[in-house]
Amino acid sequence: MGNQSGSLGMEQCSRDIRDIEILNQDAMPSDSSSDEELKDMIKKHAIETRREIDFIKNDKNGIRAICKGTILYLSVSDHVEYKCPWNLYESKWKQDVAWEACTYKFLGKKIVQQVESNPNIPTRALHAQLQREYQVELSKMKVFRAKTEAMKQVSGDYEGKHALLRDYAFELQTRNPETTVNIGVETEPNTASETRNFKRIYVFLGPLKKGFAAGGAHCDGLLNNLCETINNQIKEGRDQPIINCLKFIREYLMIRLVTVQKEIDKEVGPLTPTTTTVLEKIKKDVAECTSVFCGNDKYQVTGPRVYQCVVDMKNHTWSSRKWELTGIPCKHAFVAIWDMRKSKKDVGLPETLVHPTYWLRTWKEMYSFKIEPINGRRMWEKYACPTTFLPPTHHFPIGRPKKKRRKHVVELEEMVKGDRASLKEKYATCSK
Repeated sequence: MGNQSGSLGMEQCSRDIRDIEILNQDAMPSDSSSDEELKDMIKKHAIETRREIDFIKNDKNGIRAICKGTILYLSVSDHVEYKCPWNLYESKWKQDVAWEACTYKFLGKKIVQQVESNPNIPTRALHAQLQREYQVELSKMKVFRAKTEAMKQVSGDYEGKHALLRDYAFELQTRNPETTVNIGVETEPNTASETRNFKRIYVFLGPLKKGFAAGGAHCDGLLNNLCETINNQIKEGRDQPIINCLKFIREYLMIRLVTVQKEIDKEVGPLTPTTTTVLEKIKKDVAECTSVFCGNDKYQVTGPRVYQCVVDMKNHTWSSRKWELTGIPCKHAFVAIWDMRKSKKDVGLPETLVHPTYWLRTWKEMYSFKIEPINGRRMWEKYACPTTFLPPTHHFPIGRPKKKRRKHVVELEEMVKGDRASLKEKYATCSK
């Protein structure tokens, strides 16, 4: 490696050479593994000093960097512009040698730490920051590509993440006992092959398994699309490599459990807040119904619009089976309960007839099981297996990737009622 320059009898040229003192022999990287560091030093200097430094390839093992600027020499009678004599040689250069100083890869390396600490930082914020820092005009697309490059460095190698999948699953099961992890692979005709293409993964965390068992079987989840709620929350993690995606979901659940626990600690009373609200609404509708006692703890209850049903207080059932499905007494059951209390029968409070799933103490027990944290990748125990996972075979379709879920044919039929299209019970008449 050498740093050469011509005869410097001009004051301006001497001042310029002192500006680049960071590139002298002592500051140069001593080993070939630091070639990238040298390139960054030259680029940074070119930006800061507004130099037009060009890299000219000498041969396959080295580069030559020259300054394309000119030097103005003033004399008594005339002035002459000379080509700057500064040049630099570096051997064993393995990269292409023609580039602009502020490439997206150069910028991407400068913002890696910032993107790692705040992955959701807007591109416009990075655009303003980089322009202010380097005092150059940058296109928004270049900054966007720089952020994408930084995200790749933060997320790591896509193929390497699949190779570590077994180690991640083993660490997860070690820290969270009773966790179930099933990994599916594509069928491999050659059974002697040392690689398998990843297909799918199923994870059921032990603490969630215990909490689900503590909650019992009855739940009004049949009336709510719980899966859609979760899918909406994990959109940000879908596009990340497999282990990062699993990490995003696990950390979301960890935070969710702690958030709900804080709400539980504030509550008092026999039931959960949502169940209490539902019961209060049911009690207001009781005035619309009348009941007739039929013996054997059975009531004939008549509601609005000549609606009539049978309520069995002994077995806690109702004709439409809503009580059995949800575990919460309906307004018809409340009519029977109030009639029994008028007759001095020991029926207890209506809240005691609600299924234990909705009791506050059950809610506390469900969320008492917390997801345990895990160690970083460097501390994972190597899982012994003769095969290695490869990324799934994927075909990239033309156009922008779709993130919306494909609707079922029944959902599409429900969106069209007659000559009107409906969405969330809102109707709009077609004008054509």
